[in-house]
Amino acid sequence: MCQLPNWHSGPVARQFFLYNKKVIGTDPMQTPQLTSKDGNMVVDFYPVKTPYGDISQQWYLRTLTFAPHGQVSKKFLNKVEMLLDIRERIAYGYTQTRDNSDLPQLGNPFYGAC
Repeated sequence: MCQLPNWHSGPVARQFFLYNKKVIGTDPMQTPQLTSKDGNMVVDFYPVKTPYGDISQQWYLRTLTFAPHGQVSKKFLNKVEMLLDIRERIAYGYTQTRDNSDLPQLGNPFYGAC
């Protein structure tokens, strides 16, 4: 039987991402609507309903609405990206104004993916 020599002499350091532990499960609203300090930008997060009728547990839709002109930007995010985006915006002073958990949006996050 072949045995490897002892190549490691120190304690094993476990690496993990601290931001995942701090972000996941800290927000009481799962898919909130966030409004900027001056009210000119509104960020909505929605759960995604697939064409098969089920609600995805991994994908969410983010919409950015700019108040003066009504311009909208849409993007699909996975759960970790959404939670990080929510945390960053709250740190910038955005306020939670509504919960969009009961408003799933029909969409396919893989549409147009190459």
